[in-house]
Amino acid sequence: MKPHRKEIPSKQPSIIPSFSQQPWLLQLHGTKEHTLSFINPLNGSIEELSVAGMQGKICLGIFGEWILLLHRKSKGMSLLSHNSRNEIELPAMQEPLESLGSFALSSSPTSAKCIIITVGKGRDFILYSRPKDQMWTKIRPISRSLYTGFITLCQGKVYAPLRWGFVVVIDLESLPTGVIYGTIIKKPCFWGENCHLVISTEKVFSVSVEITLGLVTDAEIYTLDTSRSRSIRRRITTTSPALITEAEGITDGLSVSWADIPVDIVQELLSFLPLPDRIRLVSVCKAWIPFTKSIQDSEDFPWLMCSSDCGSLKFFDTFHGVENSLQMEWLGSDGKLALHFSKDGWVIASDRKNSLFLFNPLTRQGIQLPSTLSDHWLLYMPFSFSSVPTNSDCIVLAVWNTFDSCTLITWHRGRVTWKSQHVEFQDDLFRVASTCPVFYNDEFYILGRKGDLLIFNPITKECRFLNITVPVHFWGVPGIRKDCYLLEFRGELIYVLQESMTASYVVYKLDQSKMVWAELDDLGDMTTFLSSKNCMSRQSRDRLYANGLLFPRFHGDDGNRPVLYSMQSHAFEPKPKDMKEIMNCLWFEPNLRIRKSKKFRKMFSFK
Repeated sequence: MKPHRKEIPSKQPSIIPSFSQQPWLLQLHGTKEHTLSFINPLNGSIEELSVAGMQGKICLGIFGEWILLLHRKSKGMSLLSHNSRNEIELPAMQEPLESLGSFALSSSPTSAKCIIITVGKGRDFILYSRPKDQMWTKIRPISRSLYTGFITLCQGKVYAPLRWGFVVVIDLESLPTGVIYGTIIKKPCFWGENCHLVISTEKVFSVSVEITLGLVTDAEIYTLDTSRSRSIRRRITTTSPALITEAEGITDGLSVSWADIPVDIVQELLSFLPLPDRIRLVSVCKAWIPFTKSIQDSEDFPWLMCSSDCGSLKFFDTFHGVENSLQMEWLGSDGKLALHFSKDGWVIASDRKNSLFLFNPLTRQGIQLPSTLSDHWLLYMPFSFSSVPTNSDCIVLAVWNTFDSCTLITWHRGRVTWKSQHVEFQDDLFRVASTCPVFYNDEFYILGRKGDLLIFNPITKECRFLNITVPVHFWGVPGIRKDCYLLEFRGELIYVLQESMTASYVVYKLDQSKMVWAELDDLGDMTTFLSSKNCMSRQSRDRLYANGLLFPRFHGDDGNRPVLYSMQSHAFEPKPKDMKEIMNCLWFEPNLRIRKSKKFRKMFSFK
């Protein structure tokens, strides 16, 4: 799938409208000579900026409003202001472009103290210049190691990492004097690691990432302790390690803490982690406990929840692609649970003894339900409830269906028995479909096999039929069941079904004014989660899931890759040769909002 490109007119005052709100990747060579390409690392989209005056030039970096350019033919360099169109000439670059690493700018080019600095990539030199200089100045080799090609500035210091775990630190103001002040410090790293220097809130961090077979297997964050880094004159020497890990606790009499990590970095990490890892992260440091409020209020992509034979629950996070299990001994159930329905983080389930209960697996809250009128048919009864079961007005509905009638069984919060109401079908026209009822506008909507609806008001006990059907032949082959689902979608009811002839899926929306099903071709940025136990729709967090239908079906060698049905192509994407459908499962939406923050970290643990 090609990334979406959007061209930004050059007359705009800023390079990227949302540049200050999130990081962007700059592609140094755009699709055209006069364009700059910015890649959104969160969704892969590309936005292109058209800049006059870039013809025949190569972009080497962007520093605020200033664009650093290299002239292709003359090798001359310049700084171009995107806002004012002013261009400041720089000395020509004599070194080959492929031998240079990144560039850094000490201040605005209009300042007399401005210094442009770069480092050799896999070489042993550093180059610097000022806008009025006639040539670039090369600093003689100050170490036997070669530079990695990355360079950055922080609080008047130049940081240039060397290979084999060292960093050259130079006082920026000493460069023009010819007498260089600096030092070499050692940074901790994995063998064969990817180590990156990160500047945040005027502090220097070293982020070491261990990668095995293309997967991140370990990561450590270190902060620079400037009190242990010594600057010496006229010569460079190796000092004691100045990068210390937060996990050391106390090192050489200096107390260090996880709390030294800036909150913006912690917030950024939380935005990329699945829920269990977010809870683990905030449990590391007391100073991060305030983040629990944002975690509790966050809206996560629904998980697929299944029950195992040992009584535990398995959760598959389709968005992050991770699987977790949760032990359920606290529930006191006997063996494997039969899952019936879920909404707002609560689940209706029964055990082998046909005990029926409501519970929130994350907050460990449970409500024992009375025995139903037909315990031995629990597995075949669709369930639903009106609101969070802790609410005083919560109502649970179960539907017991026969050939020519159905029984609506309700339980009201606080009562000790179920109430049943028998409904006769006239002329055998209504058949309950194999999907859960939907509580909508204070009433339960029960879908029929032909798209007709039975509407039940649990307060007045009134029932009424809506004899509306969809313009397709639903029962293509007698005895062959086709998938159909009813759910709420942006405040309206939609009906998803599989056509008999083409096996493709069609979506209809209930037109309340005309009381007819109107075909819905596009779901926009929404994703629907469909199963026979429950259904829901949520705004997509990833454009790859937008305008699609997610089923409890997976593919791949490990069997953990979800299959999406695209409403745009009317086909499953990707198109797997074989799909595995998981039985006895439903979609579960994490709900942590009812738990107090002080108990947040101990409420559950994933394995």
